[in-house]
Amino acid sequence: MKACEEKFKRHKNFTVVDVFSGAGGLSLGFKMAGFKIAVAVDKDEDVAQTYTYNNPEVKFLLRSVEETDADDILDATEDKGFNSIDVLVGGPPCQGFSSANRRTNGADNPESKCLWEFMRLLEELRPTAFLMENVIGIRSIDKGLVLKEIIGKAKKLGYKPKCEVLNAAEFGVPQYRRRNFIFGNLLGREYAPVLIRDPPLVSVREAMNDLPFLPDGGGGAEVTNYEVQPQTRYQKLMRRGSKKLYNHITTKSGKRDKKVIERFKWIPQGERLRNTWPKLPKELKDGFNCIKNIHNNIYRRLSWEAPAPTIVHVRKAVLIHPLQNRLLSVREAARLQSFLDRYRFFGGITKEYQQVADAVPPLLAKAVAENMLSWTVNN
Repeated sequence: MKACEEKFKRHKNFTVVDVFSGAGGLSLGFKMAGFKIAVAVDKDEDVAQTYTYNNPEVKFLLRSVEETDADDILDATEDKGFNSIDVLVGGPPCQGFSSANRRTNGADNPESKCLWEFMRLLEELRPTAFLMENVIGIRSIDKGLVLKEIIGKAKKLGYKPKCEVLNAAEFGVPQYRRRNFIFGNLLGREYAPVLIRDPPLVSVREAMNDLPFLPDGGGGAEVTNYEVQPQTRYQKLMRRGSKKLYNHITTKSGKRDKKVIERFKWIPQGERLRNTWPKLPKELKDGFNCIKNIHNNIYRRLSWEAPAPTIVHVRKAVLIHPLQNRLLSVREAARLQSFLDRYRFFGGITKEYQQVADAVPPLLAKAVAENMLSWTVNN
């Protein structure tokens, strides 16, 4: 334990390995907090393009975590000039524990096994600290047994773990998004809860009213120009270092069915199709066998003066702009996730929406990373 503590005191920058990295929300947050990302691992080729473009200094391993062992990661770490791994972070795929995935959520979902792949690498690598992020549904699956087993495994490996549920909106992210975080360290220390900074909540308007107008049904471009100066403090932060506007593009709605746009027009801010259904003209109800089959959290228009709901895949969830009759653009979704504007996404609109949705909000990741620094260095 003392050796671990001395190692942390010697390092000026702590070395991180990010597994199940996705587009890099955790990596970006940790970088913003002063960590060095040595290696990232993910099996998705489109994710690889996004991650490597935005993090060229990181060794990216394009492979599944299941097929990756400690030697692979240690070799890659050495290739980048680092001689140790201080922190292992990751957000194993969470679909198996999502409340929206009613048919397949649970410990038997194949993606749920990714949790144990993370724990396997934790045992093989033995970093001084770790962080695992997942949806809060993990706390109730199998009556809490899965979470209990993960924490128990961490304790057996010598870590002092703690579990917290954090809401991104309380850390300056313009989105209500609650996620479960499991921390652990080999220093034998208790650590203070992640401090809620209690800033004023950032609204959707404050997050993105500087972005160019797009027509009914959507459109846009992968690369374009800003048209106005940033209007708010949050927008200034998001635009820092960016001279061009990337990914301000949407799936086009209404190309085959013009009624889609007309339905959008009937949905007020903060409402969803299910609540608006009784007022909808009969001709706009065609194509829906039963409104009860539409999930309550989809086909909704965001409120301009409040944080967004949890950002999921925009096209699949039909997340509508507060004022314009179209879906959110990829960049708008990224703004609501707190990705800096210079962070580009690749792979086509559908894949880009998914990459944004799957990510840990970078500003939330930054707060978590800063907290980890405080209980490893300052105690």
